[in-house]
Amino acid sequence: MKHDRHSWFLAILALALLFFPYHSATAQSCGDFQQVTTPNPGTTGNALVDVAASNDGTAWAVGSRSGPTTLPMILYFDGSEWMEFPVPAEVEGIAFSSAGSSPDGDVWLTGTRPYSVYERELFFLRARDGAIDRIDLILSAGAALDLSATSSSDVWALTSTNGIVHFDGSDWTLSSAPLPFLTLNYPEGIHAAGPDDVWIVGYGGDQRGEYRGYVQHWDGSAWTSIPTPFDGQQPIFFRDIDGCAPDDLWIVGYINWSQHLSLHWDGSAWSQQDGPPSDAPLSQVAVLAPDDAWATSYSLIAGFVFYQWDGTAWHQRTSPDIPGAATTAWRGLAKIDACDVWAVGSYHADDTHHTLAARLSASTVLAASENLPAARLVGNYPNPFNPVTAIAFVVERTQQVSVSVYDLAGRQVATVADRIFDPGIHSVTWTGQDRTGRAVPSGTYMVRMATGDRVETGKMSLVR
Repeated sequence: MKHDRHSWFLAILALALLFFPYHSATAQSCGDFQQVTTPNPGTTGNALVDVAASNDGTAWAVGSRSGPTTLPMILYFDGSEWMEFPVPAEVEGIAFSSAGSSPDGDVWLTGTRPYSVYERELFFLRARDGAIDRIDLILSAGAALDLSATSSSDVWALTSTNGIVHFDGSDWTLSSAPLPFLTLNYPEGIHAAGPDDVWIVGYGGDQRGEYRGYVQHWDGSAWTSIPTPFDGQQPIFFRDIDGCAPDDLWIVGYINWSQHLSLHWDGSAWSQQDGPPSDAPLSQVAVLAPDDAWATSYSLIAGFVFYQWDGTAWHQRTSPDIPGAATTAWRGLAKIDACDVWAVGSYHADDTHHTLAARLSASTVLAASENLPAARLVGNYPNPFNPVTAIAFVVERTQQVSVSVYDLAGRQVATVADRIFDPGIHSVTWTGQDRTGRAVPSGTYMVRMATGDRVETGKMSLVR
């Protein structure tokens, strides 16, 4: 009976590919992210947490490096390569948290340093023309989290206590948005669509163990809560917000720690959108145009992909292949122009964390026919399953293909296949066992298909 079901799955798959062939005219028009070499000054660990790009082709990234102690780190991209930039003496001991840029070219780097039991020092470093030309300090109860700007004289920052810090071109002022919940409040992202059009997203709850997403909006006079399709549901996590116009905003996050979530604002209401095919939880979003938005995954699984919105749907895109990486963590996105986006984070290899940067550039644009992937993951059936499932994929040319299973913590559970496959539709079977032959418990697992130049992932549910 299992053999008949397997054959039926492949037959339906073949018919689907015959009548609805894969094409990449829009979703694949920008090529893929390519890793760009970055310095690693720390002896035991290095990590980037955010990146900001200027309109002159330069970019700035912030993070930390570790050895005997953990120190702040600034990297600068001069248009051709990344280099370490000296951290000003005034901000030694800072923990960098975010970076952002204004449309007219200013870049701001933000971070926090302990000050007293009740207050922290928030630092704002402005970068212009390849140099840091201004450093501002204010005291706040919360740590700096995120930053957004509409111009050099309209910069907004969010703190961990739902505090709002605003720069008017000369001074920073501190205020606050109302706390949406009684007990737990975790603000995550801020986006300024205009001086009187600012958004905050986050999550929290009125009691421990309760996590509900929230959205707040500033209209120039007051902060108000804006309803979403997820009101009253939990656990819901809103992680980031970005947009390209007042009527074109995106929120990304996840449901129950493992399922993607994406919401779109059309100027009047938030609506839920179908997410990426792999159903991966999302943590960052960058919106360049109504038909061009990018998101990164929350998972640490090495090779996890990027996702692109092409105006009609989210598409899974390829992540750079990082040789030797056991885990990767993409932490920040910075948009520049069409087909030009920076992503930064870190990866773990050889018992050390390394800085990680990748760029999607206009110079990598390929025609749709040229960008057809040589292999692609189709999915698994049945799903949910107990305990056997068939994993299907398509190979366009003879090549080595590896199919593996990971848990949501990024640990490899099993290798299902790792050999050369000829062109055609293929299916391999996972029996719900780990590498030692032991049955794994019920839960959500990730299937990862990797070739020499491509990685794709999908979600599977084992229900015993």
